[in-house]
Amino acid sequence: MLQVLSRLLLYKAYYYFGFPRIMPMSYTISLTWDCNSKCSTCFVCKRKSTDMSLDEYKKVFYHLGKSPYWITFSGGEPFLRKDFTEIVKSFYDICKPRIINIPTNGILTNTIIKSIQDICQHCKKAQIIVNLSIDGIGDQHDQIRNVPGNYQKVILTFDKLKKMCKATNNNTDKPLYSRIDRSKNIDRKKQQTGNIKSSLKYKSKGNNFVYQASIKDKNSNKINEDAANNISFKNLSVGIHTVISKYNIDNFAMISNTLMELKPEQYITEIAEERHELMTVGVDITPELLNYKAAVDYLTHRIKHTDIEKRMNRITQAFRIEYYKLAKAILRFKTQIIPCYSGVVSCQIAPDGDVWACCIKAKSLGNLRKNKYNLKKILRNIKFKKERKYIKDKQCYCPLANASYTNMLLDFKTLFRVFYRSFVKWFN
Repeated sequence: MLQVLSRLLLYKAYYYFGFPRIMPMSYTISLTWDCNSKCSTCFVCKRKSTDMSLDEYKKVFYHLGKSPYWITFSGGEPFLRKDFTEIVKSFYDICKPRIINIPTNGILTNTIIKSIQDICQHCKKAQIIVNLSIDGIGDQHDQIRNVPGNYQKVILTFDKLKKMCKATNNNTDKPLYSRIDRSKNIDRKKQQTGNIKSSLKYKSKGNNFVYQASIKDKNSNKINEDAANNISFKNLSVGIHTVISKYNIDNFAMISNTLMELKPEQYITEIAEERHELMTVGVDITPELLNYKAAVDYLTHRIKHTDIEKRMNRITQAFRIEYYKLAKAILRFKTQIIPCYSGVVSCQIAPDGDVWACCIKAKSLGNLRKNKYNLKKILRNIKFKKERKYIKDKQCYCPLANASYTNMLLDFKTLFRVFYRSFVKWFN
């Protein structure tokens, strides 16, 4: 944490004085524009590109070094890439990030579960955050996403992911295998009884508990799902993300209540807005300001009047309240309320290697393939320098959540309010 705070001070110096020139700490890597959802609030699937390969990404990662603290692997739908798991594992091996964030529509349940199991087991010292996109309840979600059965699939994915981190919530002082249902006749050693053939592995390393079991019936050759559900990871966090748009604003209170009752580890919302990345410029998807204000005021009220015992949860929710307040102010006054550090602390890499300061403008400031996969060279070119000045001069504004949370970390007034509410006096 102290290392992060010291880097934040350096970023402020870089923003105001242009020195020292250091690499960003937050990256978004869009791995593909392909998507199996056809959302009414996003047309990114219409984009076409020649995606970079695993070998190309490794070259990029080596140039990034240990600069990434937070990485988001996005899309499109990232799990559509066959080499998604290998890309994430390679990034972890080379760059050693502390947080790996993965948004998904949750449709490819089996692929997602298998991939996240592999990633959690491999990236033991990183916090793995999986955010599932849910914009409505039941048929409403399917209609917004234009995919029949999407809601049922994403809820199934959510339930399975929650089970993967549920076992660490209780009785963590006991070995994980001691909490397995003994009626399944599972033993720590390999055994074979009648028609049942089973094998089991148990690992305990640091704070990360891993239990792997495979039970096969000789006759049916099916994997016993109960055994698979006993795989759990302490470094996994599962959340839900809702885009507030004109399609769901009228019943947002019901949507948010229903989704929060599922008890995700974080519930995140963001307003639908015009973004060049999503090809939504000129598309009528943004709700009226007063309606959006009512929606986030409702969320703020719920957070303030909830007893939150864990300190880290208080910090997270305090930042959430600050974001809602910031987003309302940006939309009302149509300007930056606090300085934006896009291009300084954060940047985005498109599937074809184009590098952007942010995804709202999606303006290519250089291409990794044309610069020997060296991001530092692009960040220091004249185009990027002009873009940083453009942002610093407040010639653009937006309530983009990813950038806003980064910006709040560098705003001392925001940090003071978060500290006060988290450590001195909570709202209620």
